[in-house]
Amino acid sequence: MLSEFSDSVGWSDKIQFKTPPGGGSDELKFLAFGDMGKAPLYASAEHFIQPGSLSVTKAMADEVNNGNVDSIFHIGDISYATGFLVEWDFFLHLITPVASQVSYMTAIGNHERWRCGVAYEAYFPMPTPAKDKPLYSIEQGPVHFTVISTEHDWSEDSEQVDLVLFGHVHNYERTCSVYGDKCLAMPRKDENGVDTYDHTNYSAPVQAVIGMAGYRNHTAISEFRIVNRKRLSLCHDLNPSIHINVSPGSNISDEETITVTVTGVTNPSENDWVAMISSSHADVSSCPLNALFYAQTGDISKLPLLCHYPVKAQFMRSDPDYLSCKKKDCSGSLSFHVINIRTDIGFVVFSGGFESPCILSRTGPINFANPKKPLYGHISSTDSTGTSMRLTWVSGDNATQQVQYGDGKTQTSQVSTFSQKNMCSSVLPSPAKDFGWHDPGYIHSAVMTGLQPSSNFSYRYGSESVGWSDQIQFRTPPAGGSDELRFLAYGDMGKAPRDNSTEHYIQPGSIPVTKAMADEVNNGNVDSIFHIGDISYATGFLVEWDYFLHLINPLASRVPYMTAIGNHERDYVDSGSLYITPDSGGECGVPYETYFPMPTPAKDKPWYSIEQGPVHFTVISTEHNWFAKSEQYEWMKKDMASVDRSKTPWLVFTGHRPMYTSTQGFSSVDINFVRVVEPLLLKHKVDLVLFGHVHNYERTCSVYKRKCLAMPTKDQQGIDTYDHSNYSAPVQAVIGMAGFKLDNFTLNEHWSLSRISKFGYLRGNATKKELKLEVCTRVFNMPVDPAFLSFLLIFATFAACHCGYKKS
Repeated sequence: MLSEFSDSVGWSDKIQFKTPPGGGSDELKFLAFGDMGKAPLYASAEHFIQPGSLSVTKAMADEVNNGNVDSIFHIGDISYATGFLVEWDFFLHLITPVASQVSYMTAIGNHERWRCGVAYEAYFPMPTPAKDKPLYSIEQGPVHFTVISTEHDWSEDSEQVDLVLFGHVHNYERTCSVYGDKCLAMPRKDENGVDTYDHTNYSAPVQAVIGMAGYRNHTAISEFRIVNRKRLSLCHDLNPSIHINVSPGSNISDEETITVTVTGVTNPSENDWVAMISSSHADVSSCPLNALFYAQTGDISKLPLLCHYPVKAQFMRSDPDYLSCKKKDCSGSLSFHVINIRTDIGFVVFSGGFESPCILSRTGPINFANPKKPLYGHISSTDSTGTSMRLTWVSGDNATQQVQYGDGKTQTSQVSTFSQKNMCSSVLPSPAKDFGWHDPGYIHSAVMTGLQPSSNFSYRYGSESVGWSDQIQFRTPPAGGSDELRFLAYGDMGKAPRDNSTEHYIQPGSIPVTKAMADEVNNGNVDSIFHIGDISYATGFLVEWDYFLHLINPLASRVPYMTAIGNHERDYVDSGSLYITPDSGGECGVPYETYFPMPTPAKDKPWYSIEQGPVHFTVISTEHNWFAKSEQYEWMKKDMASVDRSKTPWLVFTGHRPMYTSTQGFSSVDINFVRVVEPLLLKHKVDLVLFGHVHNYERTCSVYKRKCLAMPTKDQQGIDTYDHSNYSAPVQAVIGMAGFKLDNFTLNEHWSLSRISKFGYLRGNATKKELKLEVCTRVFNMPVDPAFLSFLLIFATFAACHCGYKKS
């Protein structure tokens, strides 16, 4: 009977889950929090929004997916539905990625019992003695949890306990061993500076408020043992003779490998590390609460908890001789890849690891040889004629500079910048406005006019007073309506260190992918590049924009580098973004639009179209309002309706967040975006739709409303061929595989025809009769599902290719 009933309503996906350790076993890994609630994924007004709930849940889901969690305890104020009962469904949907995989234990709060607790007890049946007696205990591993209801009658007498966790107040706070408002015992510091409570000589419980999961903040879960509301004091100097030597120690060139040697170490520790800071006088005191603030951007890796975030950091143990030293005077050396970031730098040696850092020694300021040097130039198209190109570069000087190009032509730059006050923040400090700020210098931009399409030219930029760039060869794109276009496309690339450093938000595929594309550009095989969102992943740690611009320079200085905005450039709470998440780290699109001026209608309206060869590209922002009758929606309709298919027979639609993916994840697909925008694609006969956001490659059938309206046929070479002479629906592809840690595929969807979770990019070749695209993957000789798109007359095909990648 149960089977018949289940078959009649359908089945859930197959879900992997983990049982908790039995009571009395050796270890338990758990998360705990209170007061989370839920929030809309887009800019809807809803009753009782808890803006931190999305980022916190995402951070916890990452921990669960990585196998780091046995159990979760949510101690009151669960959904904040408070009588608006449909919100329970939205809350349950929100927590499914975590609560479906590990045990989700709850305690009742005032916002559940105020409405009599009926919905709470129905949705979350705990092992309680009876209905409306929501108190219980449970043992997992070596821990006995006593879970009470503060909303029901309670007595004054209680038994001895080690740790007491509460919510209700929306922050984190920890006490001494406290009873009767008095500290009966204080913790001591261990060798790493961590507060340690000795309960072999029990005095009173340690109490902690952990109600910071969603209500009025945007933090994630921090490790209990590292959180202290006060800055840690300077460490006891166990290495009184320590010294730092830096080579070279001054007048650093625009790109340099700096060797940092630490000598006079009498007690080498695996927790010793070196930070590169900028400016050299940055505050490197310990700020443990920054663990909470870092998580706003989605990066929950262990990072240095300094009051101003370092440019990069390395553990001394990276030198294999450091920890093995048996002498009284030990030393170690580290290599740092350094580029010209204009402001002076310094190096600081710490003990205590990233979590409890204390200073052992620091250098003085180390300057760059030319902090005003014009650097990181990149070009973009200004229109569809191929006769003008915008060059944008960075310098430490605010005086106008020039670009010299062609046969003696010159254009003078327009100069802009941005400051901390232009960054966004919220109740909690954002990285961009606070500890991640770095002076961007001055961004210069000039338009080179009087060019010819599909032609080679050269340029240099700068001035006599600050110096000139090298002479750079570049190629203009083909004019709109011409016969052929060769382009590359991808999303979600970011950057990675070229040394052994730890940095905020490392994208491991970015370096080999960029190298492969640079080889294609150098071989003259590329007319244009499209990077569709999640550009640098600086997310408020602003010095990382310089490293990203340095990374793409071999590509972006030579062919037009066209971009679309993503969530990690634009989204922040109360900033006007469609999605209420802190994903940009407080940047709110300001650095992105300054570094990458596209041919958009106005500031903070980052949508545009451009024609190159036989292709019309419609580039939208998924992070701005696209609902019916919005400005962007009306622009989309008008732009796609205006395409002259005799001139540009191919219509390619691009943006960041996808409509289709078989990777089930947090906010992968917004069903409202699909509902509103997908009909426009069909109406205007869009041929190909390219999105990022999900970090893999996937291609669909000719799909509309999740149904395959047409399937490709195989040509004689086994290539999937879509016949668009008899148009049915767009082909959609996710291409977010250019750098960020890859996502696995979790669903089997009938509309999904090809999918690869490998680093790479999309290579396109369009003529007026054929649009062919190849998925270029990073590893030679691996088995690859068909990944080659080619429109033949009005056809599209996909096949496997490796596109010049070599094993690395």
